[in-house]
Amino acid sequence: MFYHLTKRGRTYYFRLRIPNDLLSYFPVSEVRKSLKTSNLPAAKILYSTWEDKFQKSFALLRSGFSTEEQVEGILRELLPSSTVSRSKSNQSLSELIELYIADRSVQWTSKTKAEFTQSFSILISLLSNQPVARITRSDCVKCRELLQSLPPNFTKKKQFRGMTARQIAKVNSGGQSLSAKTINKYLTLLSSFFKWSIRQGVISSNPAEGLLLSLSKSISEEREVYSLADIQRIRAKLPRLPTDPEKFWIPLIAMYSGLRLDEICQLHKTDIQFIEGVYCFNINSQGDKRLKTSASIRVVPICQSAPKNDPPSASNFDPPQRVNLSRYFWF
Repeated sequence: MFYHLTKRGRTYYFRLRIPNDLLSYFPVSEVRKSLKTSNLPAAKILYSTWEDKFQKSFALLRSGFSTEEQVEGILRELLPSSTVSRSKSNQSLSELIELYIADRSVQWTSKTKAEFTQSFSILISLLSNQPVARITRSDCVKCRELLQSLPPNFTKKKQFRGMTARQIAKVNSGGQSLSAKTINKYLTLLSSFFKWSIRQGVISSNPAEGLLLSLSKSISEEREVYSLADIQRIRAKLPRLPTDPEKFWIPLIAMYSGLRLDEICQLHKTDIQFIEGVYCFNINSQGDKRLKTSASIRVVPICQSAPKNDPPSASNFDPPQRVNLSRYFWF
């Protein structure tokens, strides 16, 4: 059975979680290798090669007879692109974060990876790039204090260009600061990294656990909601340009469906489907589409008043290359 053979888009991958008893040897908890083929028979042959390599290597590591050099040789063969070291406790924060991103980013979009990479660079500056095993609870509390001294949108402001996050926090001390919600995002990411480090055998406890700030008001109260009159004015002002239909449809679909912006922009005509008497958006990752997580695959009913006897198919929308849902929405 090909338990560790997966497919993303048209390409097959070998994907294997490292056994718990061997995690201390590896810089990642899961291996994902592109087999660089869309041909299933070829993928099965390449899969068998990697499966055999890993299972033999697992057996050697479990034997206990491998020397330090032999272990590192095994890991270099299995993970040629990773920085492998048995002395993980001496790895710096930036080195281990690099491994964390390589391990976890398999399921991330390019946008998510860029955002997390930038957030981690800020945390590295605030914590100093010291060995992870030396980071203490006191260091993490100090990191939270520095986050509270950072101004909003500091990465975009010209006066802070060329300065590190730690330097910005010091010069802005006492000034306008990030919101508690934004600070908690950094602290949650940091705590997630330390939890991963525990699973890798680098540290034994999470020094950033329980540091989240309490929010002064509920999430629903943080932003003023639109009134019905506001929504009606926005809808009335949407541009109805034959040359740019997306300027009308993207905001309208977002307003009525709650779909993510990326999901709306990737919709095809064939994703508008008539299911059990209801028109729906089929949110999927087929072709070149990319979703935030696998859990994002779903069917979302369209807010509609549809004709009973004339359900449209993907081929009879008008105009031919555009999805025209105007007669199915309530206006």
